This record gives sequence, C-alpha cells and structure tokens, in this order.
Amino acid sequence: MNIYTCVDHDGHWVGVASVIVAETEDQARDLLVAELATHGLDQTKPFTLRRINADAPKAFVLQDGDY
Repeated sequence: MNIYTCVDHDGHWVGVASVIVAETEDQARDLLVAELATHGLDQTKPFTLRRINADAPKAFVLQDGDY
C-alpha cells in the first residue's frame, strides 16, 4: 500500500489535511473524493496528492498554520 497526503482539497474552514492509504494514486483520489462527499465538501474542486515514501522513518508536517 502507498500513503498519500492532501492539504489543498475543499474544506469547511482553513487548514485542511487528509491522509489516504491506497494501492494507486487513482484509487487514492477516488477514496478521497468519496470521503469529502461524506463531509459535505465539494469533490469537484481540484486537489493535489503527494505520495509519502514510507521506506524509512521520517516526519511530515501536513499543515503548519502558515496560509
């Protein structure tokens, strides 16, 4: 499985951040779109997925509050 993050999808307020676990980027995109719908968020707005390399220990800051 791969780990993807997204910090630019639609949100209710500022500072959105999501983590998606999926086999492929296409699957990750589909999973996130479905989850956004359950939160009443716009799934048609473009967003960026970033694949995280989980082969070694590392920290990732998804949102640092700077907007």
